Formats: sequence, structure tokens, C-alpha cells
Amino acid sequence: MRKSFLSTTALSLSLALTAFPFLSGCETSEQQADHAAQKAVETADRDRAQAQGLDDLQKVQQSYDALTNPQSLQNLSRQVRVLVRSRQAQLRLERITMMVADLREEELATARTIEDIEQLALQIAAAQVSVDALKAYDPATQGEKLKAQEAEIQGSADKLTWMMPNPTPDNPNANVTLPTIAALSQKIDALTSEIQHNQADTAAARKLSSAKGDEAENFLRKAEGESGEDQVNDATRAAEDRRDAALADSRADTMKVTLDRLQASLDEAQDQKSSMEGSVKTLEAQMQSEQTRWTSVSEQVQGQKKVQQSLIGASADEAGPVTMWTLAQQLASHMQKAAAIREKIDNDLNAVLPQLTDAYTQATQLRGEWVTDLREKQDDPDAAIWRQAEETLHPTYFNLQLASALLTRASVAAAKTRIDVMIARMFDGYGVNPADAVAHFKTLVVIASRPIKVAGLTTLLDPQRTGVAIPAPFSDIVKADPDLLKQEVDDVNKAFDAAVQKYDPQSGAIDSGPAADGRRNVALSGQTEANRAWAQFCDMIGDSEGAANHTKAAEEAEAQIDPSFRLLATAANSGTPKQPTAPSSAQ
Repeated sequence: MRKSFLSTTALSLSLALTAFPFLSGCETSEQQADHAAQKAVETADRDRAQAQGLDDLQKVQQSYDALTNPQSLQNLSRQVRVLVRSRQAQLRLERITMMVADLREEELATARTIEDIEQLALQIAAAQVSVDALKAYDPATQGEKLKAQEAEIQGSADKLTWMMPNPTPDNPNANVTLPTIAALSQKIDALTSEIQHNQADTAAARKLSSAKGDEAENFLRKAEGESGEDQVNDATRAAEDRRDAALADSRADTMKVTLDRLQASLDEAQDQKSSMEGSVKTLEAQMQSEQTRWTSVSEQVQGQKKVQQSLIGASADEAGPVTMWTLAQQLASHMQKAAAIREKIDNDLNAVLPQLTDAYTQATQLRGEWVTDLREKQDDPDAAIWRQAEETLHPTYFNLQLASALLTRASVAAAKTRIDVMIARMFDGYGVNPADAVAHFKTLVVIASRPIKVAGLTTLLDPQRTGVAIPAPFSDIVKADPDLLKQEVDDVNKAFDAAVQKYDPQSGAIDSGPAADGRRNVALSGQTEANRAWAQFCDMIGDSEGAANHTKAAEEAEAQIDPSFRLLATAANSGTPKQPTAPSSAQ
């Protein structure tokens, strides 16, 4: 809803570009500069419409930037100066959005690679546990122990967890609670069902978006041949359809994120199950070997060490199986690509924020003058133009774009901090609070009475334990120290706070009317979104109090949104198409 509203504003600014030169009367030098700027913008707009990607848009951005250099700006009227500045900022925001999408792909790939590394780490840990167990092997009782262990891993309808030994220097008898194969099978079935429902809902949302987009195009084509109220009505209907299409796309994108999470959970559960089944097969093989008597415990120990070494790998052999080495290389590559994209985003954000601030300041000054003119010169022939200009260049539009840019900055920083936290946990390991473990596996009836320590790569890949060197690509991955992570968290909190404050509907010009109500609802919607993103970040770093506070703030902001405005969003989110008020031109 918020993005659609801002897109409509951009269209209004574009249409208004041709009207403002009439404010200056005869063809002055300033008006000539305005006309030249208009032609330059029209050329840039055509190039923008034909652009195929970021490289093409970069060239268009340079065209807009050329129009806003100090020498060019000083020759323009203040109205056109603001309009040109807004076009420059809008394209930069569009490019930032595209780069953020590319960044999200790299960050998702980074997170997935970290999860894959942790899956291999679990297998290495299991091999190390096996080595310790083999050293304590008792041929007389080993067969019965293996059978009991297999039964524990397999589980049943009323046996959903089993205890795996996880000795630590502080507690050699420590255990870790894991789900059984039976429990994982239940989880896989449930996740598969959720994914199917999600895919169906996503398809419905995409279909709705396509239909609304087509209908909007029909209205726009119809409006091109009309004038007066018919043109305004059809343009408005096109904007409403685009808004509905954007809402449907937003819902589809949200469900896509949910689908990725569900798929990741499904993959993780399947990997766990596969790992457990592999463990069962290993136990069965061991029991078969027990029947013929193991010839040497040392041979088994060496076998487990070879398993570790094969999982770790010795080089980046792309044709071979996935190893710690290849995954570390992939992780370093994804992180480098993400860092490069993030740097470009930060540079563009550093450029667009002062541009939007300048546009907001200029629009505020112009609005004050037009308000005064309308009050003191109501009969002036230019009064209608002033009134339209007052609305078209309303400073709140620029303030909302500025807030959106600040929210983007906070979201990008939050995603980076999340990756840094994952990297630190991957290397250092982490402890799981018993209560958190129970809550995480609440459907599996997990009972945990003491903290669970998950070993990190620094411990698991110790050459004295594995017999091979730590994969070289891990040296290219920089782990943030605790102080740096704390500073990152503080910076992200400040960034979210700045976005939330900028979305304050009471800031800036306060007026009334349908347009003002729309701006207020968009601001509240943005404030809701910012607080929810902030709450998710707090939840990720373990700040439960902060998460609760920002969730409450989001709910309070959402409660202030006009019911009809919220109803439109609800209709789009439910996948129910909004009925058009009049037939489209295609009909």
C-alpha cells in the first residue's frame, strides 16, 4: 500500500512538470531553462522506460544527476528544481530497491550455505562422538547397546526424542536431545502441507496482480484519449488497480519469504532425517559387523577419522562431493558479493537522503508561499495552479520517500548484522537455553533440564581432532568480535528509530482532506512496517523486551489506520480481487 501510494505520487509529479512554467508568465530565461529541463527529463524518462537492468538505469541516473548539478539548478525555477530533484531521487530509490533484491539473494544464499556447513559440522561431531565411543568399546555388550541406540533413533508415535552423547570439557557425560526419525517424519509431512498451501496462495496473488495490472493498462490507454473528469476518473482507476496489483505482489513476496523459510525448514528436517537414517544404517552395519566380530577397534577409529576428513575435504574439487572446503569457498564468495552490493546500496543511500531532504525543504518553503498566496490572492488567475501545485509538491510525499530510504538503510544493516551473528555462532558455537529448546521442539515433547552446548567450527575442526588442516577458505571469512557486534546492534537500533520517527504522521505539514488522510494512512502503514521489522531484529538478537515493545508500537500504529484503507489491504492479502467501480476499456 505504501509503495503504491508513493508510485502514484511519482506519476503526479511527472504530469505536473509541464504545468509549472506557466507560473512565471512570459518566456523568461528561467522559463527557458525550465523548458530545457522538461525536455531533458522527457528524454531521460524514455531511456528509463527502455532500460533493461541496473547498468541501463545507471546511465539514466547520470542524466538526472546532470540536471541537478549546482550550475543547472540555479537557472531553474524553484518548482521545477524540486520536481527534477524528485525524479533524480525516485530513480535512485528504484535502483536501490533492485540492488536490495540482489542483496537479499546473496544473503539468503549466505544463510543457506551457513546452514549447510552446520549440517556437515553435525556429521563431523557425530563422527567424533563415534570415535570416543569406539575407544570405550566393550565387545560383550556392544551389540545390545547398538540395538538400543537404533531403537532410540527410530523412535515411535510416543517416542519423539532421543539423547545423543555430547561430552564437553566441563561435562564429559553431557547429552543433547534430538528428534527421532518418527518425529522428523511427522514434521516433514506438516511442512509439506504448509508449502502446498503457500504455493496455491502465492499463485492466486500473482494471478490477481496480473489481472489488476492489465486492467490498469486498459484504464491508462482509455485516459490518454479523454480529457476532463473522464480522464481523471480513468487515471484514478488505473492508479487504484496498480495499487491493488502492488498489494497482491507484496503479499506474494511475503508468502515467497514464508515459502523460503518453510522450504528451508523442510530441507533441514529432511537433512536431519537423512542424517538420522544414515546413522541407523551405520548402526545396522555395525551390528552386522558385530556378528562376525570386529577385528580391530583401531580400524573403526581410523574409519571415523576418514569420514571426518572426507567431510572436511582437502581442496576445492567441484566435481567431488560437497565438503567443508567447497562450502567455505562458496560462503566466502557469497559474502564478498553481498559486501560489494551493500557498499553500492550504502553509497546510493548516502546520495539520495540529502537529495530527498533538499526536496522536502524546498517543497515546504514553496507550500508556505502558495498557502499565503491562496489566502491573500484568492481571485488571482494563477490560484488554481497554486492550489494544484500545493498538493502535487506536498512536502509529505518527499518526507515519506525519505522515511522509506531510512527504513531501507535500517533493513540492510539489520540483515548484515544477522549474517555476522550467524558467522560468529558458526565459529564459536552457542548454548541453547533449556526453556528455548523445549519451546523450539514443543511439538516433540522435548525435556531439557540443563543448557545445551553446540560446538563451533573452531572446536570441531581442530587438526588434533580431525587429523587434517582447517580448510583455507575459512581464513577469508572475517568473524566479528563481540564488541563490533554490539556496535552493529546499536547502529541498527538507531537506524530503525530514525525510520520510525520519520514516519510520524504528525511531523511536517498538517492539513485535512482525502489526500491528507491518504498520506497519514501511508505514514502509519510505514510506521507499522518499520516497527515490525525492528521487532523481528530484536527477536533475532535475543532482545525479547525490545521485540515486545516494537510489536506493540506496530499494533498501535496499525490501529490508527483508517478502516477503509486497512480494508483494501486486507482484501488484497486475502487474495480476493477488488471489484472495479466501472468496466475497463477492454470490456
